[in-house]
Amino acid sequence: MKISLSERIRNRFRARFLDNHGVGIVTTTRNGTLVVDPKDFDVSRHLLNRGEYDWAGVTMLSRLLTPASRVVFVGAHIGALLVPIVRAAGTRQVIAFEPSPRNHKMLLMNLALNDLSEVVAENIALGARPGRRRFSDNRIVKADLRRVTRAENDIEVTVHTLDAMIPRTWDAIDLMVMSAEGREVDAMRGAARTLARTRHLYVDFSPEQLAEQDSSVEEFIAMASSHFKSAYVLGEKTRFLAPEEFPSYLLGLAPRRGLLLNLLFSRDLKPSAEFGVAA
Repeated sequence: MKISLSERIRNRFRARFLDNHGVGIVTTTRNGTLVVDPKDFDVSRHLLNRGEYDWAGVTMLSRLLTPASRVVFVGAHIGALLVPIVRAAGTRQVIAFEPSPRNHKMLLMNLALNDLSEVVAENIALGARPGRRRFSDNRIVKADLRRVTRAENDIEVTVHTLDAMIPRTWDAIDLMVMSAEGREVDAMRGAARTLARTRHLYVDFSPEQLAEQDSSVEEFIAMASSHFKSAYVLGEKTRFLAPEEFPSYLLGLAPRRGLLLNLLFSRDLKPSAEFGVAA
């Protein structure tokens, strides 16, 4: 991600106003009224500079939900996706997980600012097994969930499995949104029962981030294909990948450096008419 000198200076001045007791800047955006971190050059940067974040994804995912839907957010960050999606759907059966204490604090503020206090927001990481994990809480990107040696910005977080955290009374989950900075496979390893009853999974796909977490594109594909039939590749033009197509398509992208795709895995055997895409 290339960040201009003027942007760095502008965000440095914004951040100075928060020392020593400020938490964030309140912004009015298309995604909602949100407290954002001026030192974050990813989500907050988009919200401050453009007034929106991943609005195409918000629009598409909102179509999948009703007021009765159940939704899970893995890596909810500050709620930039959660807030507009949940408000549009009208559902309050929502569980969110965010490992960064700073992001979790802003997430709670943003839920309150947007009248979504019924949403359950847990300050934990998700993985294949319960325990403790040390991460670098990197403000240049979202919570940078990479294993690191002890440093000034290290945090240690509690890890649980999705299967242990999702109520067994939830017989179906309409949508899971997952953004785990390369730890998607690790989170899915602890979510076999949960994924088996999940209808749609919206997830980041980055071969480089997977490799940094000692995972692989092959493992990612194996996990996804064991629970879902097809995939939609979101972008300027949404593409539908049929059951026999999406594993080979994603595998062919493995050598691409810097690739980051937004994928929606589903149980559709043919393209959904509401997305307006062709096979």
